Amino acid sequence: MSLTKKMVLFNQYLYSRPFLAKGTKSKEVFWPGCSAMKLEPEVFEQTYQIFKDHNPEMGLSTHCCSKPTLSIGSEKQKSARISELKEYYEWSGVETIYTLCTNCLNTLPNTFSGNVRSAWPIVAEYVKNNPGKATEFTDIYKLHDPCSTRKEREVHQVTRQLLDEREVAMLEFSCNQSKTLCCGRQNMCFVSNKKASERMWKLREKDIEDRPVLTYCESCVEAFRGHHKEAYHLLEVVFNKKVTRNLWNKFKTIRKHFNKE
Repeated sequence: MSLTKKMVLFNQYLYSRPFLAKGTKSKEVFWPGCSAMKLEPEVFEQTYQIFKDHNPEMGLSTHCCSKPTLSIGSEKQKSARISELKEYYEWSGVETIYTLCTNCLNTLPNTFSGNVRSAWPIVAEYVKNNPGKATEFTDIYKLHDPCSTRKEREVHQVTRQLLDEREVAMLEFSCNQSKTLCCGRQNMCFVSNKKASERMWKLREKDIEDRPVLTYCESCVEAFRGHHKEAYHLLEVVFNKKVTRNLWNKFKTIRKHFNKE
């Protein structure tokens, strides 16, 4: 097993431990996703408030959907992660999950029998009701649709409406949303098949035209930045703030919301 694979699976193990995998008992839950929780706590708080305004009883889950484990883990590891998730679902009584993460949007239905919905329509509605130009984003950006949203037409539509409301200049990639090219991280191929991952990346890179990139998947942001490309998450546009991202931000957010436990 490669060192990269070992590190990914160890991170998955950590993300499933009680000090990181937290949740509330609620019928509706905001589930940001692991990568998005690395954004600055202020951005997380503002985003969570959008959902609290939508439903004052909206709960919170900091669990991982376990996509990396389900993609490259052993059968024993997969079984353990699935059992942990199902234990949370049963304990919390959750019926509907709203997630920012496009990977979670596709992965959670494999373990959760309730409703899994994209959080972006609610975020876009907030932007519509709170107009204003994103003055920190004055360049002309390429909008990258994560490959996990190829069939999510509503997500494609509302993210573009969001950018329009924030008066951000945006160019489409040459292929349309239903055929969007992967950043090289699909199903953890950058771990399991590095050559295929690099081929995917080179195809995506050809169409960037040296422009900064916007996307609504933080894992994709990490992929672009890992290849020395300028990239931002759409939440940064929503709140007109370019932010830092690191694991410590996730710790701080969890500590704030679950410090009484």
